[in-house]
Amino acid sequence: MPELVLIELAKSDVADAMRQIRNGADAYAVCGPLWADHPDLACLICDAPTGERPFTIISRNRPPDRSKVVAAPLCQTCAALPELLRMHRAESMLRRMWSRPGRQVHFR
Repeated sequence: MPELVLIELAKSDVADAMRQIRNGADAYAVCGPLWADHPDLACLICDAPTGERPFTIISRNRPPDRSKVVAAPLCQTCAALPELLRMHRAESMLRRMWSRPGRQVHFR
């Protein structure tokens, strides 16, 4: 059964990865190892299985720790959404997850 996994990353690591991608590196080769330990992932937005090559969306972290960001997997359908709509839906889902008192959310 697919599970949703969120990975907390340092902003400097993400900046380095983005620099590599802008310089011509394959985006999946840079972001793919994030999900190597999790073979069966669920999409952050629609909870569908992401398949073998999940799309990685980077979002801000919950307050007060602004030195880190959150990486989440998306399925190909949600990854094909227009960028602003995709970011809005991901941010909305994260806000709902973080607003629930008493609910356990684990970051790796």
